[in-house]
Amino acid sequence: MVEQRSPKPQVGGSRPSWPAKFLLTKIVKHVQKMNPKPNSTKSSWDNAKLTSAVLLILFGIGAFYYLDAHSMLLRVIGLLIIGSIATAIAYNTTIGQQTWQFFLDSKMEVDKMVWPSQDETIQTTVVVVLMVLAMSILLWIFDALLMTLVRYLTGQGT
Repeated sequence: MVEQRSPKPQVGGSRPSWPAKFLLTKIVKHVQKMNPKPNSTKSSWDNAKLTSAVLLILFGIGAFYYLDAHSMLLRVIGLLIIGSIATAIAYNTTIGQQTWQFFLDSKMEVDKMVWPSQDETIQTTVVVVLMVLAMSILLWIFDALLMTLVRYLTGQGT
């Protein structure tokens, strides 16, 4: 079997033009960059921050219901302030940063999507509504026929 190479060295195919060792090295470096070894001190500090954020949220919810004699507006504003502080604390953790990066990446992917035009959306909606209407009429007729048959067989159709 003769090895086939692409005329363009930058283009790999089913038989890549790069040695496997080169590709394996790049993959390992990429994985190491994506998953650095956790630092136990930083990890415990992150756990403490996340715990304090959760406790702060629980405190805010408890205070919201405990202070039900006070104005609803003040309770909601207080809950929003406590929630904002807890979010800021959680954001300053590794998990918070990864979560924020996930949302940014998701937004970037949504921006890449090709959305249908208004005319396409209206046409699709009309087709769906007509199909639902047609199926409901068909099922209604089928139900009426079965009901008539059951009444006839049970002798209640007189």
